[in-house]
Amino acid sequence: MLAADALDARILAAIGAYALDDGAFLDLARDLFAYQVEANAPYAAFARAQGFDATRRPDRVERIPAVPAAAFKEARLATFPPARTAAWFETSGTTGGRGGRHELDTTRLYEAALLASFDRMLLGDGARLRYLSLVSDPRERPHSSLAFMTEVVARRRGDGAGGWYVHADELDVDAFVAAVGRAREDGVAVCVATTAFALVALLDALAERGAILALPAGSRIMETGGFKGRTRVVERSTPLP
Repeated sequence: MLAADALDARILAAIGAYALDDGAFLDLARDLFAYQVEANAPYAAFARAQGFDATRRPDRVERIPAVPAAAFKEARLATFPPARTAAWFETSGTTGGRGGRHELDTTRLYEAALLASFDRMLLGDGARLRYLSLVSDPRERPHSSLAFMTEVVARRRGDGAGGWYVHADELDVDAFVAAVGRAREDGVAVCVATTAFALVALLDALAERGAILALPAGSRIMETGGFKGRTRVVERSTPLP
């Protein structure tokens, strides 16, 4: 078995168990670090600059050199040739205006990790929800990791009747309100996956209409990210109008 395949198998097993003791986690992290140093030249240079290489490994997980997001703008950080790229996600480029690129040769680990946490953190009761997402439509933003995540969850955990309500960075309030109404009529709880700024935009739009939107019983909201300077900051403790 190739080193990458063996590491993938160990990582998938750890995700499936959803628990590792500290020693096992450190062993896996250090082996993954060594593989990255061996197969990822830009990362190897970064690690060497901090005094580490494949033979001198960090003695604690916290000491494993973590590249900043900006590094994905400057170098191809991958352990496989470009021809094997199966998917790639773009970083936001929030601070510099130009996004980076994170390439994957498989989405297996990504999907396994997101579903393992999602099942435990949002679906502990085993609910089959309808996913109404206030994030970009994955058909319009195929290289958005957030759009990809919501598509995977909706496809694998949803009732098949959900949708996305942000198009060309504009929130489709009318379509979202109508979708919530249909869910109430169907007696189906919903999960609203939303960026913080899209949620503020929705609340503002409802306030302008003097409307209150009641989600079906058992529904839940998952905030997927911060405000990124796109709207005013609203604290979670702020009472709704």
